Amino acid sequence: MSGCFAGPKETRILERADAYFKAGDYEKAKVEYLNLLRLNNQNVRAFQQLGFIWMEEGEPLRAVPFLAKVRELAPQNTPARAKLALALMAVGQPTEARKAAITTIEQDPSNADAIGVLADTSKTREEIAATEQQLEKFPQKDTAAFHIARASLAAQKGSLGAASDELQQALAIDPKSAKAHLVLG
Repeated sequence: MSGCFAGPKETRILERADAYFKAGDYEKAKVEYLNLLRLNNQNVRAFQQLGFIWMEEGEPLRAVPFLAKVRELAPQNTPARAKLALALMAVGQPTEARKAAITTIEQDPSNADAIGVLADTSKTREEIAATEQQLEKFPQKDTAAFHIARASLAAQKGSLGAASDELQQALAIDPKSAKAHLVLG
């Protein structure tokens, strides 16, 4: 009998969770999304939002299992896959982060997070060359993300002057770019 009401109950929980998430009340949102997963352990939105919350709170290790579950349940979900790439990079798994970034870029060539992870994980000449080719295809060349990725590649190649120039261009586009300031420092 309780199964008959699972749909409307799930909807109400999801609406509350999303409202808390939108308001930035992540603790209440986490509780609601976890309640939703108790009702439906295949709810992609709940897994995604929990992963996003953990990333927002600076807890990539906690985000990884939730975002990995989204990858499993919804392989075409590029925002979650890009966040997974960032989380994997943050927890010291650059090979897995690179794979997630490559798949994300294949699905969404304009994903700034993925292009950044791809650049940051380029270590070999082949990887650097492949990333440079991806950057040539990147449609948003007038963004800070593009110039930060180019700076990362320049640094990987040992060209600190070019890296600095790219970071200056990134800051000219977005003076509040935390990543550009951090890397420049």
